[in-house]
Amino acid sequence: MGWLRKLIARKERAARTATTFAKLCESQIPFMLFPLQLDADAQVRLHSRFSGMAEAIRTVIASFAEHAPHGLHLAIKEHPLDNNVRSWRYEVALQAAAYGVADRVEYFETGDIAELVQKAEGVITINSTTGTLALAEGKPVITLGDAVYSIPGITFQGELAEFWSDPGQPDATIFAAFRRVLIERCLIPGGFFSSKGLEKLVQSAMERLTNHSPRDFAAASRAEMLRREALRSTLARNPTQLDDIIPAERKLSL
Repeated sequence: MGWLRKLIARKERAARTATTFAKLCESQIPFMLFPLQLDADAQVRLHSRFSGMAEAIRTVIASFAEHAPHGLHLAIKEHPLDNNVRSWRYEVALQAAAYGVADRVEYFETGDIAELVQKAEGVITINSTTGTLALAEGKPVITLGDAVYSIPGITFQGELAEFWSDPGQPDATIFAAFRRVLIERCLIPGGFFSSKGLEKLVQSAMERLTNHSPRDFAAASRAEMLRREALRSTLARNPTQLDDIIPAERKLSL
């Protein structure tokens, strides 16, 4: 039912988002961005102190109301894969009104997260990958949960109350080094939500598994052991063949 409601209201949702985005851009009011994650996401339920997104929304808005400069706004972006079973637009409006900041909290139901990141002063996230997108843009980021990229020098390490007025800046050199390790050692290119993305994901996963296959590694190790054993046998029978293997100048340097 949630997806059906979302489909039926897609034009109204897009129109509301376009109006809100245009108003925010024209006013040039500075804002912080809080991208929502999926309510049932294990990243939220298992890797943060929040029981779900409702608690996270309440926490962020309460902190914003108490500690953010009065000229600052808060933009909250709905996750594109949210099933719309629960209305987060209503939840945000309710909490913003309860804390007296309804006129400074904007809600985006659709739209390009990259555009919002580029225009934001900083990003508050639980542990969304949007945080890495923001860091790549040089935007300050604070994580409210456990995130692999929450590292001193990369993300803000203080309290949320301090982040609103003094978020600092990420160290581009440290983040670039972290990103290289993440891409080369941890991530697999591809995606789950398109045929092209799935095809690339399967191909990339096969390459990664092949390169790190225990069976292939064991076979290579056995071949190397046999090569070394054959070499030892050859040298035992004819030690002078060492000159054919190690050049004289290299033996002298050793």
